[in-house]
Parts: sequence; structure tokens; C-alpha cells
Amino acid sequence: MPPFECQKCGACCRIKNGIVRVSDEEIKRIAAFLGKDETSFIAEDTELAPDRRGLVLKSRPDGACAWLSSDNLCRINPVKPDKCRTFPQEWRNSDSADICPALAAAERLSFVSLRDRSEMMQTAANWFHEKWHVPTEAYLACMTAYLGQGTEYGWYLCLDGDRIVGGLGVIENDFHDRKDLSPNVCAVYTEEAYRGRGIAGRLLNMVVADMKRKGISPLYLLTDHTGFYERYGWEFLCMAQGDGEEKMSRMYVHYGKLMP
Repeated sequence: MPPFECQKCGACCRIKNGIVRVSDEEIKRIAAFLGKDETSFIAEDTELAPDRRGLVLKSRPDGACAWLSSDNLCRINPVKPDKCRTFPQEWRNSDSADICPALAAAERLSFVSLRDRSEMMQTAANWFHEKWHVPTEAYLACMTAYLGQGTEYGWYLCLDGDRIVGGLGVIENDFHDRKDLSPNVCAVYTEEAYRGRGIAGRLLNMVVADMKRKGISPLYLLTDHTGFYERYGWEFLCMAQGDGEEKMSRMYVHYGKLMP
């Protein structure tokens, strides 16, 4: 499954002739959430499925789900049926990407190591330099060592076609005073137009898994962010002093256990 993050556009809730079947357990759960008894919920909020095999949630005259709010949010989101909850991670149809813009965008993306696309080394070095202002030559030196099997500290990219839209790398030390905390994931970046799609998370999981396969764990990461890396299994470890920085930054550690 490509990285996916709902854009809350409501398109999947407006499919004409689309149906959402509800099981007995889901009926019980939704009715309780609404403060209704099950009989009332069935009578007022469901109808017989077109194939006459069970019940489905009612739709509005325009085909949209009756529980879709004016701001494209689900009014029963905490207890919504499994069909809604698991789309598109666990199921989708052949035309789902035509309906869901977030899924369409996700399906265009590919995630590779630089060894998979070695011809992009110069492009990648230039891209990372543009984002972080570290000399291109420094990136090229690290990448050359990686491609030449001189190190397993790799570089990882998210591509939209042949365009780099996200990336990160692994180096010995990300310019801080804790030389004992190594190696470091560095240069984590996603192009602004591509944020909110789970790209950084996919890259972070990718590097953790790849390094662990090679016997390299734990990994460390220096950042000023709070609340982001924790989503992907990173744990705050300590404060560290960045080279030439006035304030200390947060050091995180990952022990190789990926988040589900």
C-alpha cells in the first residue's frame, strides 16, 4: 500500500450508487454512539441493500452518505463501519484512484535507496544541498562511499516519476557534540506540496528497516521538532548541542521496532 493520508475531501463518501453495508455489531455500535436503540437506528438510518442481502447506511438524494457533514467530516467517525475505516489501506477497487485524489497521488510515488537509482547521485546531492545548505561536495562524498560499498550508511528518496519530493540519509554524526550517539539519520525533508501524505514516515520506516537488516541499530536523530518522530517509534533520549547553534536540540533514538 502506498503512503496515504486522507485529505478530507469527502469524495469517497459521495460515490453515486455507492453502498456501505453494516453488520449487526456495527449497527449496535453506531446506535449506542448516537444514543438510539437499535430498532430506531435500523428504521431511520438504514435501508435494505440493493441485492436484498443485509442492510446499508442510507444515502442523501445526491448520493452522498447521510453522515457526511458540510465540512467533509464523518459525523459517526469514532464508530464508522469497517468498510469506511479500512479504505484504502485494506481494500480498494480498480477505480478507487480515480475517485480519491490522495490515493491517486500516493500511487504515483516510489521509494528507493540511492543504490536503486545510482544515476541520480548528482541530482540527489544537489537536492539535499538546496534544502539544507550543506555543501554539495559533502553529500557527494557520503553518497559515493555508499554506492561504492564503502559504507552501509545509505540515502533514501521518495520520487514522483523522476522528481525527488522527499529524502533522508544516514551519516556518522549530524553536526553535534554527542559523537558517541551514532549513526544519525539526517536531512529529513519533504517538499511542501507533498506534505501530509505520510512520505516522511514511510522514509523513516524504510531506513530503520534497512539498517536493522544490516545489523545497524539503534539509530539516532537530532531535531527541533516535538511530537512528530514519536509517531514512528522514535523516543526522546536527551538534549544535544548542535555545532554553531545557540540552543540545544532534541536527540531521538530508534531501537529498530517499527510502528504498525
